Parts: sequence; C-alpha cells; structure tokens
Amino acid sequence: MKSVFLAMPVSDNLGSDGRFRPERRSFFESFVRVLRDLGLDVMSAGTNEDWGALQLKPSEFTRYDLDAIAKAEALVVVTNERLNRDMYLETGLAVARGIPVIFVVASSTKLTYMGLGLEELGVIHVTRYDADADAPRLLREALIRWEVVTGQGV
Repeated sequence: MKSVFLAMPVSDNLGSDGRFRPERRSFFESFVRVLRDLGLDVMSAGTNEDWGALQLKPSEFTRYDLDAIAKAEALVVVTNERLNRDMYLETGLAVARGIPVIFVVASSTKLTYMGLGLEELGVIHVTRYDADADAPRLLREALIRWEVVTGQGV
C-alpha cells in the first residue's frame, strides 16, 4: 500500500483543551478519508496524536514526522489559513528526498518566494480552493492529475 504524509497546521487548530477544535478536526478528517478512499496509507500528526488527545513530547512527535515523511511516497500539505514554518520544513524534507508534494491551500494563502519558485519549477503542485467544502474533492483530482503517488495516477 502506498503511503502519504498529510501535513496540517496542528497547533493553530487546537482548542484551549489541547485538542483539535471540532470544526477543524472535521475539515482535516475529510482529507484523511479522501486519501484512504484512494487506497493510501495515511500518516499525519493529527491521526498519530489522536487529534490532540495524546500529548506527546516534541521529540516524540518530531521523530514520528521525520520517520513518516521518509517512508512516504508523497507529501500532501493542507491548510485553510497560512502555511506555517513546520509545514515548510516538512516540505523541504520531502523535496530533498525527491518525494512529490501537493499543497491544497485556500486561495488567499500566500506562498513564500521559495514556495513560488518550487511551484514554478514543478517541484511542488499547488491546488487552491475558495470554499472549504471543495478542498477534499480538489485534493482527489490533484492526486489523479499529477500522478504523484504511483506515477500512473491513483
């Protein structure tokens, strides 16, 4: 089974109890479902930490992320807000390993100049959406269009 690391802004979406806010959890779970429906093994901080229910030390969640990205056939970066430093770091790790990267971001999300350069060079693929409800479908279409997981489409 092909594996995908799903990067998402964790700390930006946590409530005061340290767990994902319900509406944000639902948003990100929709991407997990799309990926699993395509027959992919999904690795992500959200699922690894049970959406904030497990409180891991920084070294523990960092080790998981490093190992998961190293094993992944693709990196999917999803956000409805801004791309944070951790997401760019995860992207850099994947790019350095030659792992295909897809961003699924809100139309208003700004990329850094390096991000724009990676997109122009075709190193990352960026899909933008206007409505949260459209984003999971656009991810599915992007995976198929760019054939990033199998080299032959999903």
